[in-house]
Amino acid sequence: MCNAHLLRELNALQERKRKWAANFHAFLLDLHKKTDQGRGQLPEHLRPSIIRKYSRLLEAGYREEPQPQKSARGRPKKSKGRNLLERLDMHWEAVLAFAHHKRCLSPITWLKGIFVRLNQN
Repeated sequence: MCNAHLLRELNALQERKRKWAANFHAFLLDLHKKTDQGRGQLPEHLRPSIIRKYSRLLEAGYREEPQPQKSARGRPKKSKGRNLLERLDMHWEAVLAFAHHKRCLSPITWLKGIFVRLNQN
C-alpha cells in the first residue's frame, strides 16, 4: 500500500467533513514523525499501543461511514470512505510497515508537505 495515496484519499474525505479521516491522517503523520521521517523504527514497547490506536480509529470510521446501500441488482454500493476503511482494515500491516521495519519495502519520505513514494530500483 502506498501511504502517499492513502493520505490523499484521507484528505479528500477530510474535505467532506469526515472526522475519522482527519484523525487517521493526523495519526499517520504523527507516527511518521516518531519514526524519524520513516527512516527509523518504532520501539518494540510502543507497537501494541499504536496497533490499538489504529483499531480505535478504524472503529470510529465504521461508526461514521454509512452502511452499504442495497441496490436492485448486484452488490450493495459502498461510499468512498467505506471502501478506504475496508482497505485500511484489511491491509493494516502494510500501512504500518514503515513504522515497524527499518528498511520498508515501500518507504515514504517527507517532501513539500505530503508523503511521496520513492522508487527503489
